[in-house]
Amino acid sequence: MSKFEPTPLPKAAPTREPLRPPTPVGRPRNRAALVLLSLAALAFGIGTLYAALAIRHASVAATGVMFGSVDVGGQDKTQLAETVVTLAQAAQVRVTYEDRSVLAGLADLGVTVDVDATVDAALRATPGSLVGGQAGRSTTAVPFTVTVDQARLRAWTAARFPMDVDAPAAPVIRYDDAAGAFTVTPGHSGWDYDFAPVLAAIAEAAADPGTTAAASLRLQPAGPAIPDQAATSAAEAANRRLGLTLEFTTSGGASYTATAADIAAWTQLVADETAARVDLLYDPVTIAAGLRAVLAPAFEQAGEPRRSAQTADGRDLGEFDPGTPGAALGDLTQTAVTVAEMLERGTNVVVTVPLTLSAPATIVTALSGPAPVAGQWIDVDLTTQVTLLMEGDTLVRGFVISSGKSDTPTPLGTFAVYAKVAIQTMSGYNAD
Repeated sequence: MSKFEPTPLPKAAPTREPLRPPTPVGRPRNRAALVLLSLAALAFGIGTLYAALAIRHASVAATGVMFGSVDVGGQDKTQLAETVVTLAQAAQVRVTYEDRSVLAGLADLGVTVDVDATVDAALRATPGSLVGGQAGRSTTAVPFTVTVDQARLRAWTAARFPMDVDAPAAPVIRYDDAAGAFTVTPGHSGWDYDFAPVLAAIAEAAADPGTTAAASLRLQPAGPAIPDQAATSAAEAANRRLGLTLEFTTSGGASYTATAADIAAWTQLVADETAARVDLLYDPVTIAAGLRAVLAPAFEQAGEPRRSAQTADGRDLGEFDPGTPGAALGDLTQTAVTVAEMLERGTNVVVTVPLTLSAPATIVTALSGPAPVAGQWIDVDLTTQVTLLMEGDTLVRGFVISSGKSDTPTPLGTFAVYAKVAIQTMSGYNAD
């Protein structure tokens, strides 16, 4: 911009006109200042307008943005998402193998369209200027953002085009109970689908969802996805952990040491075909369920009831069996996490298992009546299955018994003791 020089004020000339008032303080004294102010205001206004247009266009697709042959210019985020879903459902791929042809949708082939990512890409696309006319208008095609589930693609292909040749087989790792170790059955080579043409057709359908893409499926020689050596290495790593000492104890002193079969049941061998390896996985959720199955017989108990006696009129005769509390395994979540960590590290561990104890119930046996004699006598209660040894009206001892079965019942009544023996093998009247 050229530099403006101040214009000198004209000199006063003699005149008969009245004098004009002096120029107010602060008023622009030249046109250059007015021009500068006007240019600054114009620049600010254009900048504000451009910013407003940019903000408005960021919420809608720019003119010329296309999904294949569909112009989505001017659509907002919600409209773009609806368009993506509609076009994705309509997109098709024709797959041909030998003399058979099948038309498949994207979902059939294991394709998932990322609607949000596709919409964001459409909103970011800028095929033309934000300000200006339509002359020379350009377009930009935005392809769908997709992922392919190879397992679903393989399953769909195998169901529609079954092979009449041997497919490659991966090695098999299994736990041998007799050997107490993981063993490997080698894999072998064979024939497999060449999915490259199908994947190319999927990419074509994603780039132009309004058309039907085509792919010719073929077979090719292929080895197993997991080599034998990878399976052998995984089995060896798993076998090293079978020899670990994983001991589980309780505060009461009971203990259980995991067997090789226990550890094998907690071991998951996961094939990673992409990386051509087999990984060891120790999942705490799986381990927690397995722990409960093996520890319950060792630590849990139903408990035995506390037993006491009383006279027929309700006088307490005392306790003759204190009983035992019941024990149940508590929450094994943290225990399983610890076991999983130690198995991953290949480290021995001793873990205290949480137990929940329950107080024993009380069973009271009442005498059938007053003491029949002053000396020693025996009361047998078939309801509570208890025999009480009495000395007059004092309880000496009590026992839990097993009375006769329904077909050979214990006789009811009051009987006198007619013989005593120190030891004798006794038998009943039933055949066995």
